[in-house]
Amino acid sequence: DSLKELNFSGCSGGALTGDLVLLHASSRCCNIVSLDASWSNATNNGAMAAADISKRLEVLCVNGCQTITDEALNYVVNRHGGTLQVLEIFGCFNITQQCLLGIAQNCPHLRVLNMGQCYKVTDKLIRQMASKLSSLEVWDLRGCKQVQDQSVHQIVRSCSRLQTVTLANCPLVTDVALVEIATYLPNIR
Repeated sequence: DSLKELNFSGCSGGALTGDLVLLHASSRCCNIVSLDASWSNATNNGAMAAADISKRLEVLCVNGCQTITDEALNYVVNRHGGTLQVLEIFGCFNITQQCLLGIAQNCPHLRVLNMGQCYKVTDKLIRQMASKLSSLEVWDLRGCKQVQDQSVHQIVRSCSRLQTVTLANCPLVTDVALVEIATYLPNIR
């Protein structure tokens, strides 16, 4: 009952599946604030069960959990959007633009957002999200192939606390955007 952080990233073999761990934890651990189920094959059921029992979820990492959909993330955001500070959904291919925009609108304290390899991300969506994510310090967009200079321009203007922005494998981002980052984000690493 006193467990606050649970990290079983990469545990997906044999009987130890993401959902099994999450379902057991959700029946006993209501004080979890940080949960990393990345690369564990966790599904909506496990993520929602963990969000349901947690009193105050601040960190959720489900990187590589390819069956996670809007249903789970909307549930998490509805319950914990006011406390969520870190959200990592790298490689969660089934997340829609509407869900991602909802995350930006309903998670005012989000400091870290990893949405790399989320293929449904468009340049327009990033511009819309950036205007609502003023507390963001780290934004990982690697592999989001539709990101362009226009969205980087909006990120630079809206996310003044940004220290790290990852744009690897974003082929439409040019040197113009990189100059803008260097010029207007002095704390960038």
